[in-house]
Amino acid sequence: MSIDWQEDLATGIESIDNQHKEIFARFTLFSEACSEGFAGNELLNLVEFLAEYTVEHFRDEEKIMAGAEYPQLAEQEKAHAAFLDDFGLLRQLVEENGPSLENILNEKRSMIRWLINHICHMDRKFADFITTARRQPPTPHTA
Repeated sequence: MSIDWQEDLATGIESIDNQHKEIFARFTLFSEACSEGFAGNELLNLVEFLAEYTVEHFRDEEKIMAGAEYPQLAEQEKAHAAFLDDFGLLRQLVEENGPSLENILNEKRSMIRWLINHICHMDRKFADFITTARRQPPTPHTA
């Protein structure tokens, strides 16, 4: 199962969309490694890169949300932490069992579904919040 970026997943926030695209590209490489039976070390390298990049992406995304004073930041942080926990399980499965086991593929599918759902719902909500905030006139400060 490859995971191709589709423009209907775009949030309209260029830095976030570019990072999402990279995550999708790495999941595609991961899928190819699983289906081609690459050695565990090569697959583990892909998983390691994806784990580090995802942490960086979530940190960047949360920083943008904090800067925008997004009221649902805590929900995003919880969702991101849950994803990273699941990713830890996938990483452990790859380390212990190699790339060809069905449970690795099932876990990968679950994570892909989570990612798409998260982008379509939670990240889009934030994008809508940002878009609305940009259209609102600035609040005057009283002295």
